Amino acid sequence: MRIPPVLFLAAVLTFGSAFANPQEELAAAFKREDYATVARLIEPLAAAGDVTAQYMLGGFYFAGTGVPANRDTANHWLGKAAQQGHAGAQLAYAVSLARSGNPNDVQEGAVWAIRAADQGHAPAQFMVAEGYAAGTGVPKDFQRAASYYRKAAEQGNVGAQAKLGNLYLIGQGVPKDYEQGILWGRKAANAGNVLGQIALSGVYFGGRGVAKSVQQAYFWLLLASVSGGDDIRQMRDDMEKTLSPKEREAAQVDARKWKPSTR
Repeated sequence: MRIPPVLFLAAVLTFGSAFANPQEELAAAFKREDYATVARLIEPLAAAGDVTAQYMLGGFYFAGTGVPANRDTANHWLGKAAQQGHAGAQLAYAVSLARSGNPNDVQEGAVWAIRAADQGHAPAQFMVAEGYAAGTGVPKDFQRAASYYRKAAEQGNVGAQAKLGNLYLIGQGVPKDYEQGILWGRKAANAGNVLGQIALSGVYFGGRGVAKSVQQAYFWLLLASVSGGDDIRQMRDDMEKTLSPKEREAAQVDARKWKPSTR
């Protein structure tokens, strides 16, 4: 497991005063991916109440990075950091609780995810939206799901953009609005999200909110089929049969040239 550079930098800056040569010691341990040493160095800080150390150490125990994986120990440290208001730890704690499968833990996890989401943490907003959409840990509520999807989508969360777009297309939790559905679906599709690409294929195939174009519908299915399952590839193959050779070739050329973007 590679530690993101931003987390490494936070560790060095946060723990800088705790060691004789903190930057050198931590930098060397990170560089050689010696996470056992990193865990050993930050554990005293975690025990002393340092929230970043608690979050990192909890993550190590959750993933089995540098220490044996231990869900209880992970929850101990993640819970401490979560209680101090660390949004990342709140989300990680929520995920760990949810994965236990225990209904009480799932409900508690939803509480922590909402706390992180309400701090503006986009991945937590997406998790909360998914919970409301599925009724996991909270009552099923598509209006609240749409609200949290939007919050995450506006921060660039691609999964949330795709889900929000679909809600607009079918009018679930929000008024049906093809313009909004296509806007958010296209953002997700352009970023390479399969759900968004399938949604765009559907609107072009049906001419919903856009001019009907089976060629464009096929183009988006070509892209979706790269990462999608057998059912998507079957849809692509079935649609291909309805196109002329010229239309099929044009769509395939466009698909080969396509690159993901954040537009």
